[in-house]
Amino acid sequence: MDYGLITVDYENFLKKCHLIDVQKHMINPTNKIMDVFEEYNIPVTFFCNMPEILAFKRNNHPDFSKIEKQLGDMILRNHDIQMHFHPHWEDFKWENGVWKNQSAIDYWAHEMNFENFENSFKKGINYAREFTDNVVAFRGGGYLIEPLSVNIPI
Repeated sequence: MDYGLITVDYENFLKKCHLIDVQKHMINPTNKIMDVFEEYNIPVTFFCNMPEILAFKRNNHPDFSKIEKQLGDMILRNHDIQMHFHPHWEDFKWENGVWKNQSAIDYWAHEMNFENFENSFKKGINYAREFTDNVVAFRGGGYLIEPLSVNIPI
């Protein structure tokens, strides 16, 4: 028998984050994904961008409760939550109905101060564990093991 794992990133498009409509871009599509795979009794692993979700929480975003409810629904519907990580969300502020990045630095995890990286990562893991004790996987976002440019001597 063949086995596979269905995974979905639970996040918003980075370049258009000021245009986020939580119901349209997160809640509705995720519910459709769960509905389709449940027809075949297939669980989905959602790699949830925890720094983004925690930015919604930290900024008292009016739609945070929808996201939090959906995270709980994922578990209740026998799907899985794991850690996805775009650390630059630590610097985002919700002001006058728009997301604003307060800093141009720290988009790439390898550019972050290690202590900030570690603290952000731990906050994400701890928040995911509010929904499930089975947080065992990580899918990096903005995490590079290679430099963005390499000088190759010829």
